[in-house]
Amino acid sequence: AAALSTANVAALETADLAALKTAAIRALSSSQVGALTTDQVVALSTTQVAALVSSQAAGLGTDAIRAIETRDLAAIGTSIISTLSSTQITALSTD
Repeated sequence: AAALSTANVAALETADLAALKTAAIRALSSSQVGALTTDQVVALSTTQVAALVSSQAAGLGTDAIRAIETRDLAAIGTSIISTLSSTQITALSTD
């Protein structure tokens, strides 16, 4: 997954994204994570969201943050939450 360009990551079909193993999710750089569209972020499973590491969190755009399902948000580790910027925190939905 690390060998994929950000354009390639952005071009992944949601079905293909769902097939990525957690190790592949962890291998994505923050810029690759940042290339994910909101539809792709919504397509991530709870397990995949939980696989994200803190270094990737910086790459999440505010739209992507908003797209994370509430149930998946609960799966995000505290180390990731602590690395989010105030702008990203503000983008978290209230529901």
